[in-house]
This record gives sequence, C-alpha cells and structure tokens, in this order.
Amino acid sequence: MAGAVLTLGAVLLSGTGRWFAPGDSLAVLRPHLGLALIGLAAGLWHIRSRPLALACGLAGLVALGHMATLFRPAAPAPNTAHTLYQKNLQFKSWPRAPLADEIIASGADIVTLQEVSDHNLRYMTRLFEAYPDPLICPFAAVGGVAILTRFEPIPGTAQCRDRDGLALIQVRLPGGRALWLASLHLHWPWPYGQAAQLEQILPRLEALDGPVIIAGDFNMVPWGAGVARIAAASDTRRAGPAHITFDRFSPALPLAIDHVLLPRGARGTLLRRPRNSSDHHGLMLRFGL
Repeated sequence: MAGAVLTLGAVLLSGTGRWFAPGDSLAVLRPHLGLALIGLAAGLWHIRSRPLALACGLAGLVALGHMATLFRPAAPAPNTAHTLYQKNLQFKSWPRAPLADEIIASGADIVTLQEVSDHNLRYMTRLFEAYPDPLICPFAAVGGVAILTRFEPIPGTAQCRDRDGLALIQVRLPGGRALWLASLHLHWPWPYGQAAQLEQILPRLEALDGPVIIAGDFNMVPWGAGVARIAAASDTRRAGPAHITFDRFSPALPLAIDHVLLPRGARGTLLRRPRNSSDHHGLMLRFGL
C-alpha cells in the first residue's frame, strides 16, 4: 500500500511544475507512473483495498488519457504556404553532409537549430551558406542556438542575450507582415537548470510586440508546466500532434521533447523527420498564418 500511495503522490506532484521544480521532472515519468498506477489498482482491488484501488485506477486513467490526446493524429491544415524545419543537430556526430542536404532539400523558409557547435559549423558549411546572414547565439558547451531564414530580417531586432538558450529575430513575411522567430534550447529539468533558465527567458517572450513562432529542444514533454509557461508568455499554442523525438536513454523511455509553438489562430501540419546522424528526430512544420 505504501508503494501505491507514493506512486499516486508522484503523479499528483507531476502537475506542480509551475510552482515546484521537481514536478516537471516527475512529469517526464508520468506515462510510467500512470501505467504503474493501473497495475497497482488491480492488485489493490484483488486484496480488497477498494478505495485506494479506485483512486489509483482513476488517477492512472486520467493521466494516460490526457497524454494520449496530445499524440492523436491531426487532419492536414489548409493554406500552409510556409515551411519550418526544427533540429537539434547533436554537437559532435558523423556524417554531417546528408543532414545538411536534407534540411536544404526541405525548402524550409525557417530553420531553427540547437547544438550548433564548432564541429557542426565546420562540417555543415553548405547549410549555413544556403541561408543569408544566419543568427547564431552562444549557449552551452554543446553549442549555440541558431535561426536561418529566407524571410527579410527587420534591422535591429536580432537578440542574443546572456547565453540563456534563446535566439530571437523579427522578419518581414511576403505581404509585409512582421513575425518574430525564436530558436530555443532548454536545459534538462530539475536537478538541472531548466527552472532558473525559464525565469530568464519568460520576460523576454512576454515583451515581444507581435506574433511569434518558437521552435526548439525544450527538454520537456508536452504536458510539462515548462511548455505551458512558454506558450502562455508568448501567446502561442503547441503545433501538434506530439512526436517522440528523443529515445537515446532507452526504448522504454521515449521522450517528446522537441516542439514548435505557433501564434494562436495559426494552422500547421507537423511531421517527424529522421534522426539522420543526430540523437534527435527533426520536425518539419508546414504552416499558414
């Protein structure tokens, strides 16, 4: 019974990441905790501990049901004139040329990158040369964050600040509309530095004057509070469905941690791309505003 109570408590705490940093770490494990609760509920029912069995079963079903809705396939969006390609490059991996070729061949109007290391700058030269004036912001030892775009940059809007993992630039779309672009790389959640990093980033997003698209390696699952806080600060919503983009640890711990956030009211179709010599799958979004 003690194990059931602890697991039930962990599931409840996994929704407290907005106020309690370890909560988002537990959110990463919520699928496993939810499955454990279903199994525990069956065992508790068998030994006639009915109230606790019902509590565990209900909590497990609610947790798993909510997560399942985030992975539900979506109908293709109409009027998707633009393309964004999101990729964590992996800071040092081989070969690099096929990945560069794939991103270029996608015809993306916007490319958001993480782990832009000296290694990747050297061995993916053709990618960075294919886009005028790439914005590359230093971040961590694994490399910086970058935005590559074919849209017209608005002078004076490029922002790199405090190695906080966020690159920002405002561009002019065909027809004259202004749009902010953001490439984001968050640290891992507690006990690592994601919570403190969010406190740096959220005010920057709240200060933006106009619509924004945010893409990156959030190192957080879509039901985590960190993703919700970024969406609220930027007035965006996550383009769906969620996709498993990182399974480096184990097939038993697949993680959906790379995301694209669109301005509210925008429509898009999000597809998963191959890892192609990285440890993350890419995401390709066809969208319209």
